[in-house]
Amino acid sequence: MTAVGRAFRIPQRVKIDGERVYCPKVGWIRLRLSQPVTVPTKSATFKRDACGDWFVTLIAERGVDVQIALPVNAVGVDLGLKTFATFSGDVPGIPVPQFFRKAERALRKVQRVFSRRKKGSTRRAKAKLRVSRVHRKTARQRSDFLHKTTTALVAQHDLICIEDLSVKGLAKTKLGKSILDAAFGEFRRQLEYKATWSGKIVSVIGRFFPSSKLHRPCGTIKANLTLADREWTCEGCGAHIDRDKNAAENILAEGLNLVAAGQTDTQNAHGASVRLAKREQLVMK
Repeated sequence: MTAVGRAFRIPQRVKIDGERVYCPKVGWIRLRLSQPVTVPTKSATFKRDACGDWFVTLIAERGVDVQIALPVNAVGVDLGLKTFATFSGDVPGIPVPQFFRKAERALRKVQRVFSRRKKGSTRRAKAKLRVSRVHRKTARQRSDFLHKTTTALVAQHDLICIEDLSVKGLAKTKLGKSILDAAFGEFRRQLEYKATWSGKIVSVIGRFFPSSKLHRPCGTIKANLTLADREWTCEGCGAHIDRDKNAAENILAEGLNLVAAGQTDTQNAHGASVRLAKREQLVMK
């Protein structure tokens, strides 16, 4: 089956009855629901993954009475590769799970076997299935971790302040594998839609805000701070500062300022392009 043939969409006449889903021209299919469906479905997309398992995504429309809660309990979140999430206040941080890094040894083993199999053979197809299962396990572990983390954050806080990270740009650096393994973009996506459903607020500060370099109590900025500096001493007041904890506190303070000003999200350069023109790039080179 080709990649195109692994998925198809049915726009109507899809019904759910207990642990079964009705597909036109196919009939009733056994189903394991992740959550109950209490509203009429509008369409369904059936998809087959690389391991040969089928999944159905149901689309339904329902009204949500969203009442934005006052930000009584606010938290600043600094994402990183040493600690996945560092929180402001006394909340303990969450270590980086590194699911892909931990699965690399098993992945190398099955990929080595796959590369030695003859193309078009049954043994090669079985070896490919083993590779797909390792990738699927890693993806499921990451998804489970992100869903549990974002659900707990939204349930415990009324206002969540985060940074606008350029994930695509960070993925092009030498830390790209770790950046993609941490899935910062998916973390933000889940956080925003869950906050909308729960009537909570996500305040996103600009990516050029010096959250790690600024010591807010005295206003000193350490311009020469590098990625290897996990702790630093403020030149203004002499205080010893933890990089990630300081960043989380600054993110919280800036996020509260944005909410107070009635602006919970910002755009870099006010939506304008931040790329240099070709002529300017040539001059700089």
